[in-house]
Amino acid sequence: MLEPINALGNIEIDKKQNYVLISLNPSLYPVHVVLAAAEKLMSRACIILDGDPAEEILVEIRPKGSKEDLKKLAFDFNNQLINALRNKKK
Repeated sequence: MLEPINALGNIEIDKKQNYVLISLNPSLYPVHVVLAAAEKLMSRACIILDGDPAEEILVEIRPKGSKEDLKKLAFDFNNQLINALRNKKK
């Protein structure tokens, strides 16, 4: 069972299967912003994107190393989203 880790409920962790699932609103985070954020984590995790880019983008994050903390990966990904948005506006 997935465990929500934020108040919005768009980040869930599956500790048993060792992955994070993030649901994104594409009107806030366009696909190119999501791709830019994913690229920053590719050395630490496998990133799988799915969903309908007009309605919802699903991001699955699976750590490459056994020492990676799932919650930290999720929050790092979200920080990268904000950085990608900020860099887009410059």
